[in-house]
Amino acid sequence: MYIDYKIKSPKFITLIIIGLVCIFSSDLFAQNQKIEFYVDYAQFRLQQNYVYLEVYYSIARKSLTFKEANDGYHAIVTIKTYLKKGDSLMLIDSLIVQDWVKTLEEILPSQKFAELSAIQIETGSYLLTSEFTDLNSNQKVYFSDSLKVIPFSDENLEISQVQFANSISVQKEREMKFDKNGLRVVPNASNTYGDGLYRLFFYAEAYNFIVSEESQGSTYHLEYHLLDQKGEIIQKVTGAPKKKPGSSSVINGCLDIGFLSSGFYKLKIVIGDDFSGQIAESEKRFFVYKPEDFMANKAQQQKMEQSEINEFENMDEATLDRHFEMAQYITSKEDKKIFKKLDVNGKRSFLYNFWQDLDPDRNTPINERKIQYYHLLEYANKNFSVGTRQGWRSDRARILLIYGQPDDVERHPSNPGTRDYQIWQYYELEGGVEFIFVDIRGIRDYELVHSTHRNEVHDYEWEERYLRY
Repeated sequence: MYIDYKIKSPKFITLIIIGLVCIFSSDLFAQNQKIEFYVDYAQFRLQQNYVYLEVYYSIARKSLTFKEANDGYHAIVTIKTYLKKGDSLMLIDSLIVQDWVKTLEEILPSQKFAELSAIQIETGSYLLTSEFTDLNSNQKVYFSDSLKVIPFSDENLEISQVQFANSISVQKEREMKFDKNGLRVVPNASNTYGDGLYRLFFYAEAYNFIVSEESQGSTYHLEYHLLDQKGEIIQKVTGAPKKKPGSSSVINGCLDIGFLSSGFYKLKIVIGDDFSGQIAESEKRFFVYKPEDFMANKAQQQKMEQSEINEFENMDEATLDRHFEMAQYITSKEDKKIFKKLDVNGKRSFLYNFWQDLDPDRNTPINERKIQYYHLLEYANKNFSVGTRQGWRSDRARILLIYGQPDDVERHPSNPGTRDYQIWQYYELEGGVEFIFVDIRGIRDYELVHSTHRNEVHDYEWEERYLRY
């Protein structure tokens, strides 16, 4: 099986405009509104310590600024993407995107441009950054994410990262950058579906099937799992056994997700080599947004004593951003990436679904988990604030909001030659753990320097390093 990666991205590009069925906006065009720019990426095997990194972009056409020209209206933007490793900064790609329309009525709210950059990179830890500039308005949008590149195995069965797409079609001849392995894969960098887009297209690659004289004619099998926010299987699709095309194979498919309500989900791909018995899997998160869900929920929630959805529905975008920021300690990396890409309505639905998923008892009109979290956040602001910095941003607040109130707190005031410090103990957490905070700067701001929790900082020399002057 030949995995084709040879085409290089041109600097001046031809765009695909993705038109979706749109039902909710009567305002077909508004210049200088917030730019909707989405970035996603996936890694594929290349050779030895190198991987092939694809970076995907989506741009909402309606959020571009069009200027009147002789032949209608013209928009022009640039996309620059960088990789930083240590002190080294490398430009991956510099793209120019242009769009012309005869009339502004041609611009529909559902239309998005799709673009792609690709590069071969060594394994290691990077910072991926994209800079989007609308040259007509001089508006800029930035995307940044840490990127860990781990080499693929040469022996064990593995699956690449999953790429979500707006469409996948057969394309025998390679004509544009979206074409690979006999397919045209138009990326969906927002990882968002619903509101007219109810088919989940996906692409991945499998590596290291056992191919030998003994395994000749052997097969492999695939399973596709749709998971809810809690990881429970909503739907499982099992494919018929397939004959191995070689040591590697392309995985692509489409699932109907029209039955899913608004919220977060995961697609898990499971592949098995029937000869060796090896199994590999890869999963990726996506978001479903259906405006009609929230219209129905609104009517239902109005009957409740305390309405979660009305709370977020009345908030402007800045307030929504603050609420999400205050929940940062219990959100995932994927949550942060997706929330950053959403418009104001998407953010309202995100926050509603986020807290709904954490509600321990949906039969009651209140969300006990949310109330507890904000109670602890208020406690942190009252007790851990230093100067102009709110208490919830402190180390102690982070531990408090993630793990709850400690079972015991040992307070050790400063002595000659030592600083103030505290030891928080949790008896039921991992069989008993402790967190040690030291007032390093002497301003009543206790910083976490050591913990016995497996996912926290470990520094067994903390006394020598931080406690003593």
